[in-house]
Amino acid sequence: MQKKILSIVLALCMLLSTMVAVGVPAFAAGDVTEIGTYDALVTWAANPTTDAKLTADIVANEGKNPTTLPKEYETTDNTAFLTALSAAVAEYECWTSITSFAGTFDGNGKTITGLCMTSADGSGRGAFFSALADGAVVKNVTFENCYAKERHNQGAIVAATSAGSVTLTNVDLKNCRVDAEAGGEGGGLIAKSSGAVTLTSCDVTGGTVTAYPEKNAAGAADMRVGAFVGEAAAAITAINCTNGAAVVGQRETGGLIGKAGSTVNITGSTNTGNVTFNNTAQSANPFVGGFVGYASSGKVTVSNSTNSGNVSLTAGGTNGVAGGLIGIADKGVDISGATNSGTITNTTGYAAGLVGKNQNASSSIKASSNSGNVTGSTTAAGVLGLMNGGYQLTAENISNSGKVTSGSSWGGGLIGLFYNGTGTSTVKLGVNSGEVTCTGSQKVGGLIGYVHGSLTVKLDSCVNETTGVVTGTRFGAGMVSVVESGTLVVDNSVNKAPITGPEYAGGFVAQAYNAAKIAISNSTNSGNCVSTKTHSTTMYGAGGFIGIVQNNSNTVVTIQNCVNSGNASGYEAGGMIGVLYASATITNCVNSGAMTGKDFASGLVALSSGSISASTSVNNGTIKSNHAGGLFGKSTAPVTAENCLNAGDVEATSRGAGFAAILNTTASSFKNSLMLGNVKGSASLTAAFVADVNTANTTTPENGDEYQCIKIENCYYVAGLVKDTAIRNYGVTQSNLDQAAKKTGNFRLVYGDTTVDMVGGVYNATTTWSDAVKALNVPFTEGTVPAMLNSADALTGVAGLKFLQKAGFDFSVWKLNNANNMPVPTALAISGEKATPDASLAISYKGYQVSNDGNAIRFIAGMDTIEGYNATGFDMIVTTAQGDSAPAEPLTTKTVYQSLSAGDQIGAIKASDLGCTYLSALTFNNVPADCIITLTATLTPAEGEIVSGTTVVIVVENGAVVAQYAI
Repeated sequence: MQKKILSIVLALCMLLSTMVAVGVPAFAAGDVTEIGTYDALVTWAANPTTDAKLTADIVANEGKNPTTLPKEYETTDNTAFLTALSAAVAEYECWTSITSFAGTFDGNGKTITGLCMTSADGSGRGAFFSALADGAVVKNVTFENCYAKERHNQGAIVAATSAGSVTLTNVDLKNCRVDAEAGGEGGGLIAKSSGAVTLTSCDVTGGTVTAYPEKNAAGAADMRVGAFVGEAAAAITAINCTNGAAVVGQRETGGLIGKAGSTVNITGSTNTGNVTFNNTAQSANPFVGGFVGYASSGKVTVSNSTNSGNVSLTAGGTNGVAGGLIGIADKGVDISGATNSGTITNTTGYAAGLVGKNQNASSSIKASSNSGNVTGSTTAAGVLGLMNGGYQLTAENISNSGKVTSGSSWGGGLIGLFYNGTGTSTVKLGVNSGEVTCTGSQKVGGLIGYVHGSLTVKLDSCVNETTGVVTGTRFGAGMVSVVESGTLVVDNSVNKAPITGPEYAGGFVAQAYNAAKIAISNSTNSGNCVSTKTHSTTMYGAGGFIGIVQNNSNTVVTIQNCVNSGNASGYEAGGMIGVLYASATITNCVNSGAMTGKDFASGLVALSSGSISASTSVNNGTIKSNHAGGLFGKSTAPVTAENCLNAGDVEATSRGAGFAAILNTTASSFKNSLMLGNVKGSASLTAAFVADVNTANTTTPENGDEYQCIKIENCYYVAGLVKDTAIRNYGVTQSNLDQAAKKTGNFRLVYGDTTVDMVGGVYNATTTWSDAVKALNVPFTEGTVPAMLNSADALTGVAGLKFLQKAGFDFSVWKLNNANNMPVPTALAISGEKATPDASLAISYKGYQVSNDGNAIRFIAGMDTIEGYNATGFDMIVTTAQGDSAPAEPLTTKTVYQSLSAGDQIGAIKASDLGCTYLSALTFNNVPADCIITLTATLTPAEGEIVSGTTVVIVVENGAVVAQYAI
């Protein structure tokens, strides 16, 4: 009896134990269930209280492929679809999801094939794991030809994760299909994660991850889809992961992650699958990215990762965003070593090669590039579409080579726009080589479309390459299309591409306005700039650096140490600036491009109502327009030019002059400047310096009864001719200026015309030439050519410049290959440094020798050498050493010629002249190391002479040149 009672008690205990296990499955940590068949997998999954390890490949639904089941998103009748799906699913053994798992599932490198994870009645079979708990690990397993579909939290592997953290390592999907409906999330690996997720070496290869709305629904407000994770509420890390599946979403859609609600770290990962949004019912804000569609609450870090999948947002919604890596980032990005080569297309808003939008946080993008074509219906950019708000961007070594096409707003080869920004953002070593264009009504830039706000944007060592052709439907620029309110600082940068902006075109900036500040230094433009629009009341134009600076008293422009060699054409065309309604300072700049304007053209600024200060600046380009000026076209505000030069020809159909076509101002001045080009224009409105001073005199009297209108001091017109049909060689012509109320200072016209030898002059229709000359009180007499020159001499090159120096012209500002590496104008082949008595120039040449007395070396001194130095200080010294076969002898130094004159040719140097008896045994081209002839010319200039470029030529006796110096 006691045994029977004991048996009953034990049975009850076992029953109670079983009841506890059924209610709360107890996980046996450390226990591992080995699984080798599908049936064994099903048995373990019904009660997953141990770790699991596969010992063989698992095949479900053998001979069938569930990925071919009916697709709801390809039908229009939902009832018919459910009927078809129910019938089809009945032919499969469908997987019942594992409700919760906290252990380790080790696939052991095996593959599970043919799982059908769905049901026609929505009973919750849409994932391998319905949920993973804190600490769960899934690793080393491949799911192939599997199908997963369910209404909410649809994931082929994991529907959801709980708080805490889970890890997936070496988990692969191969040719699987995941379908997710509206109101939930869809992910190839995880549909929705509440805790931290780490993905390492996980791959999704082939197949599809697709989200679609319920039939007849207005939209899919909560749909997030990613090939790896649909929505991540906590931190997510992806290391060395790859997606190759096509991803189709209805709102937030990403090649890896649909929506990230915390930090994201993607390292060494790749997306090759196309990522697409296409939902005509979606009302607003769809976000699509090659890696992440929408990062809402944490910074996204991407390093050493690549997207090559096409990203497209082609139907439905407004204000959409598409990015090759990230659609929209609300808390900033940190990107390094990342690339995109996929095509990025958005017909509803922003598009960019790397990041569509960045807002609410500062960001960094370094060593990253885009080569895919980018098209956005509003804004498009090669790297970053929008940098929004009061945050800063640090970008370094970034590039774009893809074609960028924007729609109604902005386009940039690198960045679409900085909007409402503050602080300082920098782009260093940025390069664009992709074409930038637009189809709408706005503006495009080779690097940046738009800079707006109280911010500073710095471009350092940036390049828009020749292939980075910029074509705007309004404004186009090689660097930044429009700067509004903010500050743009550009240094050491280059635009090489042609620029077209029908209204404004600029090699660097198309338009600056509303208190914008522009500072450009040490930079060059070689791209042609074209403005095609003809204005009625609004001025349109093109500039080698800036198209237009619009009127605002706080707008300031500085251009320093810059060179433009690109041609510009437009209604107004300027080598530096087309149209200027604000103040500008131009220092040490050179224009060699041809300027062609319909109204005004010039080498520096075509049309201005703002003050201009120019110094040490040069125009070498040809200037053609109705009104043309070598330096300035027309200005209604004061113009100051000092140490400037025009060496370009000026051709005007109306007013033309070497310095300025029209000055409607009473306070302009030109000092210590040169005009070396030719001017051709109408009879009475053509001049060497200023064609038209069109203003009444209102200034305070100066020098007694003479008034200052414009002041031209120590300026010269050298060598060219003012070519018009009747009157030529006047310094200033004037239309509305009283002859008795002028003072133009000391200016001189110096040239070598054999028929007209005039010096100086102001022309007025009511005043004779001689009266004008007397009024100017110039130091040379009418009809007299300076004594040091013949009337037939051409005052170009060193001869003419030497005369100017003797006459008092200050060349100290001109330096050959100066510290800023600015090119000296072609017409100024001079260094400009005044010599002191102890200064000398030593020129040596080694390696050429005499083969015999009949084949000697000659030394010829060039004209420019002698003009720059005292003739009596020019000596030639020859140093020789003995040949290999000669007895040891001391080094011989011999001064062969002294006190040379201009153009002297030194006679043949023979072995006997040098005191070396063994030279005749040597060949001309075989130079022993210890037998070298050194020719040294020591040139000693006279005090105050100009040290010019020096040419020394060494020739053999028969006339063949064997060496030439240009110093």
